[in-house]
Amino acid sequence: MSTELIYKLDGIDPEMGVDVYEIAPVLMQFGNLVRAAADELDMGVDIDVRVKPFAEGSWIAQFVLHMGPIQSLLAYLGTPEGQSVEHLLALLFGIGVPAGVVAIGVTKVIRHVKGNVSRFTPGASGTFTYYDESDRGITVLGDVHTLIQSPTIQTTLYGSGMAPLDKFPGIDAVVIEARDGSQERITEHDREAFTQYAKSELAEEVEETITPVNGIYLHPHRGSYEGEGTRYTFINDGNSLWPVTITDEHLLADLKSAAIKFHGLDLIRVDMEWHQKKNAKTNAVSTRYVITRMVEYIPYRQPTQSSLLDEEAGDG
Repeated sequence: MSTELIYKLDGIDPEMGVDVYEIAPVLMQFGNLVRAAADELDMGVDIDVRVKPFAEGSWIAQFVLHMGPIQSLLAYLGTPEGQSVEHLLALLFGIGVPAGVVAIGVTKVIRHVKGNVSRFTPGASGTFTYYDESDRGITVLGDVHTLIQSPTIQTTLYGSGMAPLDKFPGIDAVVIEARDGSQERITEHDREAFTQYAKSELAEEVEETITPVNGIYLHPHRGSYEGEGTRYTFINDGNSLWPVTITDEHLLADLKSAAIKFHGLDLIRVDMEWHQKKNAKTNAVSTRYVITRMVEYIPYRQPTQSSLLDEEAGDG
C-alpha cells in the first residue's frame, strides 16, 4: 500500500540540475517530516519514503509512502480513515482531500498567525483555535495542533519547505502536490511566517541541552557570507552541519567587509555550541549549531606548479 506525492523545486534549470550533496539533506528533511508526523499522531505504522526517478523536463522527486511490514499494514487497515496516510498529508499541507472539503493544515495555520503559534485556546471536541495579531481565530483539529506544537515538525518543515529557497538560488517555490493535483506552494512571500515559526517557543514539553565543542575544524559550504548571521552550512569530516548561526562579531564584520571571502576548500577552527532539543513525548531530537568564536582561519592556497623549464634550469 502506498501513497504518491510530488516534491518539486520550481525554477530549477533541468539542464544544470543540482548538486547531489545539496539536495540530499533537503530530501531527507522532507522524509523525516512525514515520518515524524506519523510518529506524533501514533499511527502505529512504519512509513518507508522512497525517491522515484526524476520526471522529464523538470526537477521532481516523487515520494512513495509505503506501509512497512505486514503487521503495520494490518494496523493501517484497522484504523479509521482519519489515520490514513492521505489524511496525514491533509493535516500537514491541506492537500489531497475530497472535492468540496476544506482542509486546514499546519502550513495554513502558520500563515494565518504569521508563525506565532503560541496564542491558542482549546475548544470543544478536541479542537484548538489559533489567533493572529488582530485576534482573528482559525480552528483546527487536535491532530493539527499536535503537529504544530512538535519540535521535530518545526525543524523539518522549515528544512524542507523554506530552506531550499536559500540553498538553490533562482527557484520560485517549493511545491508539494498530491495525486489529485492539489498543491501546497511555499514561496518567498512565506519567509516571515515560516522563519518565525522555526523560532517560536512551543507548548510541547521540550528539554534543551547546549554542548560546547571547542577547536573543531570546518570547511565552509554555503551561506550568504555578507555578514548575515544565520542559515550557514559547514562540513565537518564529511558531515554537513546545518543550520549554523554565527555570533562571532569579528568574523561577521570580516565577512561583511569582504576581508574574508570563504572558499569551499578553506579551513576554519572554531569554538561552537551544539543546541539540541528533545521532545519529552517522542524522544525526537533536533540540533542547531552556533559558531561563537573563530580561532583560526586557514585560507586555501592553490599549489604552485613548477614548469619543465624551471626543473631543467635547476638540473643545470
